[in-house]
Amino acid sequence: MLNWLQLLGELSLSRSIPQFVAAVEGAAQSLGGTEARFYLYRLYQNVLVRPGQSELTRIVDGVVPLDREEEKNDDPIMRRTPVDETSLVGRCALYCESVVDGEQIAVPVARFGSLIGVLRAEGGNRETWEEFAVLVGLVHDLVKTRDEERSLLSGTLDLLVRATNLVVPEGAGHVERVARLATKLTSMMDLSAQSRQEVWDAAYYHDIGHLLLEGSAQVGELHARHGANFLETTGSLRHLAPLVAAHHTPYSEELRVPLEAWVLAMAEDVDTYFAVRRDQDYADVTRAFLDERAARHHPEVLDALRGLIDSGRLARMYR
Repeated sequence: MLNWLQLLGELSLSRSIPQFVAAVEGAAQSLGGTEARFYLYRLYQNVLVRPGQSELTRIVDGVVPLDREEEKNDDPIMRRTPVDETSLVGRCALYCESVVDGEQIAVPVARFGSLIGVLRAEGGNRETWEEFAVLVGLVHDLVKTRDEERSLLSGTLDLLVRATNLVVPEGAGHVERVARLATKLTSMMDLSAQSRQEVWDAAYYHDIGHLLLEGSAQVGELHARHGANFLETTGSLRHLAPLVAAHHTPYSEELRVPLEAWVLAMAEDVDTYFAVRRDQDYADVTRAFLDERAARHHPEVLDALRGLIDSGRLARMYR
């Protein structure tokens, strides 16, 4: 007996449309198919595509048969219409079935009468694939919404970074440099992939307090705390607040601050120190930083910085 609940959980873990397509094809293998491909229908292009990691590869061009007359009243997307030969989306699905040969089976994946895509599989039986197609259509709504939210967040992040770079005293490029340097530091440390991602994300938001306090005489003292308070009010970014709150805090064993926060603090301090000394000799600035600022930082992060210095990776950023 098929465990549809388990399949539902596996598909629901997808965080983007390309991941979802890969998950659908992987799940299809467990249903007895020796090979499976899932093509998404793009109505505005009237084509089937298979999303990849970096681009959308067009698979079938003009999926509506040329020898069939288009309906005069082509309502946008033809939503709420049955998937059969009487509707545009239905004819698309049936056309895809007509080009399948041999042991392959093609079934339309639809939601509320609107075509989402076509699942083509080799092996198994049609009844199983049709049941699976219903499940795929159900989960597609969730993944699509999640993917759109990620795209919106990415656009918002870009705007915030640009705005922050206009007001921070370190000047344009500060946010990006801190993010790159923090990533280089984590690469020298034994941190999980999740921790590295958190440091990267926090670096992009670490100076958002400058935007909130622009014009205030205390922006330098308060921006870290205000930025953290702002992140705490959000749902998806709340976990970054402790890192942002501590990015100007000197290291102390008594403070209950995650290691990732000390990485961000080091990246911020290094870039700030080097940004105001661009005209000075790199080697002299590096020695001065270690003499003056080393005591402010976590020993493990300081070792990571020394590793970047010895390998020449820091010089490539600031020389």
